[in-house]
Amino acid sequence: MDQDCAKALQYFEYYLYQSANQSANQAIQSQAMQTAGGDASPVTPDSQNTVQLTTIFRAKGCEYDYVHLPFWDKDAFPYVNKAAGSMGADIEEERRLAYVALTRAKKKACVYYTVPEKSLGRVTNASRFVLESKMAVANELGPQLYESGELPYFSSPVAEEYCRDSGESKM
Repeated sequence: MDQDCAKALQYFEYYLYQSANQSANQAIQSQAMQTAGGDASPVTPDSQNTVQLTTIFRAKGCEYDYVHLPFWDKDAFPYVNKAAGSMGADIEEERRLAYVALTRAKKKACVYYTVPEKSLGRVTNASRFVLESKMAVANELGPQLYESGELPYFSSPVAEEYCRDSGESKM
């Protein structure tokens, strides 16, 4: 995380704790008005050097230069309602939400998950969606889709389908 983003998050946390008896929205607006010189015009999310916190649901249709996606741990995302009988349908809905979250970034999406304790014997705590995303393929294929020329060969049906649907050259 770059220093500007970290500093913005520190300010947000500080003002949130300072306004413990206010709602989070009131605290943000109060801080925004102070930052804007104390006048009644709050800083908007479109302003430069701001951080916008939102949910995946509210981010649908939006684009951001950088997207930070915390808590993509195995036991947290996808959320599985074990009391419900249709676990497969829930996973597919969560997979669609993961897709929405990852595709909001214009420049970079950062996914965060915890590192497992060695005593638990796990290799990773990452969500199944992190493992399914095949980031090495995406990192190599993505930039080349924006450049002219031949695309690298990948034997992934997903990559082949994407190129076919987008009208790019055959793999």
